[in-house]
Amino acid sequence: MPHRSKPRVIKPLFAYTDETGNSGLKLFDPNQPYFWTGTLLMPIDLDKLDPAIHRACLSRAGVKELHGNHLGFGGIERIAGKVSTLIRRYDARFLFTRVDKSHLAATKFVDTLWDSGTNMAVSNLQYGIRLNRLYFAHLIVAFLDIDDREEFWAIYETGDCKAFVRILMRLEGRIETHVGDPRSRQLLLDAIKWAMLHPEPLLEGRRSELDAPNIVALTLVVHELHQLNEETGLTVGTFIHDEQQQFGKDLKTAFELSKKYGSANATHPLALMVDLKDMSTFECDFRQASSMQSFGLQLLDLALWLTKRFTDKPDSVRGKCRELAEQIHGCSHISEFTYEAMFGEVLRGFEWLYSQPLTPEMEARGRQLLNEVESTRLEKMAGTINSGASATAARLPGDPTTVIPK
Repeated sequence: MPHRSKPRVIKPLFAYTDETGNSGLKLFDPNQPYFWTGTLLMPIDLDKLDPAIHRACLSRAGVKELHGNHLGFGGIERIAGKVSTLIRRYDARFLFTRVDKSHLAATKFVDTLWDSGTNMAVSNLQYGIRLNRLYFAHLIVAFLDIDDREEFWAIYETGDCKAFVRILMRLEGRIETHVGDPRSRQLLLDAIKWAMLHPEPLLEGRRSELDAPNIVALTLVVHELHQLNEETGLTVGTFIHDEQQQFGKDLKTAFELSKKYGSANATHPLALMVDLKDMSTFECDFRQASSMQSFGLQLLDLALWLTKRFTDKPDSVRGKCRELAEQIHGCSHISEFTYEAMFGEVLRGFEWLYSQPLTPEMEARGRQLLNEVESTRLEKMAGTINSGASATAARLPGDPTTVIPK
C-alpha cells in the first residue's frame, strides 16, 4: 500500500471523488457486478491550475471533456504522458473502492439477522467485537446463494416476514449440514431459530437510499482518509464529489456524519463497535460539482476508468496506457468490499489472536466471562430479561458493520 509510507502531511489536501458502475439500489445487473469510486488527493486545486494545461490535454485528445468512456485506450494513449507528468509533479495519490453489489446484499442480511439488540439469541460478545462479528458474518454470507440475496434485497424493502423465514429455513439446513464446529453451529442456529419465531422486530428497519453502494463506498473513502489522518497527519481542506442527482442528498448526509467520527483502533481484531472517537480529518463540507467545470474530476474519471480495467483485465491495458496505469497503481490503494476481503480479515484476526500469550489466569477469567455472557444470552432468549439498546445505534449511515475495510 504505497500511500501509507508517505511522510506526515501538514497542508490540507484537495480531494476529488467520482464513481462508476452506478445502478442505484438495483444490485443484480449481471453487466455491472461492481460499483467503483475513485478519489484523487492533490496538494493544489487542480481547478485553479493554469487552464492552458487543461486545454492542452483536451486538444491532444480531441475532446471537449476528459472522460475515460469517451476517450478509450486510444484517447488516453495520446495524453498519457501529460497526465503522468501531472501526477508526478504534484505527488498525486489515489484511493479507490470496489464494492461487490451482491456481497452488499448479503451483508445487509447479516446486519438484519445478527444484531444483538434485536435478535435475543445473539450476545454483545458475538456482535460487538469486530473479529467475532466478522467470523460469524463470513459463515452466514458463504451460505447465501445469489437467489437468497436477491430475495432478501426485495424483502429488505417490503418487510415480508414469511419470505424472510423461507430464507432462514434454507440457511438453517445448510448450517446444520456444513458447519462442523459445535459452538459456531449452536450460536448460528439459535439466532436463526429465534429470528424465525420473531421476524417482525428484525425487519423493522427498511431499505432506504442510505443502503445504496454509493453510500457504502463513500463511507469506505472516509474511513481510509481517517486512517491516513492517524498515520500521516493528512487532512482534507476541500472535498468535491461529481454531481449525483439520485443520491446527492444522501451522500451529503452520510459524509457529514461519518467525517466527524472514526472507530478507535478500527482495524484491531478486538475493536468494539461502540468505541467511536472524534476525528479532525476534514476541514470542509461536502461539495458537488459538474465534471465539465472541474479538471480535477476529469483527471480522476480517466484514472478511475483505467484502474478499473487494469484491475479486472490487466492484459487488456498496453503501451503508454499500461505505463500510466502502473504509475497510478503505485500511488494508490484499493479498498475492497467483497467476500474475499472479509475472509482475509477473519484469517488475519485469528492469526493475531493465536499469536498472543495466554496464561492460565487469563484463560480462567475468559471462561468466567464467557459463562456470564452465555447465561445472559440464554435468559434473553427465554424472555426473562430485556435486551437493552441495539448496537445498531453505533453504525454510521451506509456502513455495514459486518465489514471494516482494510
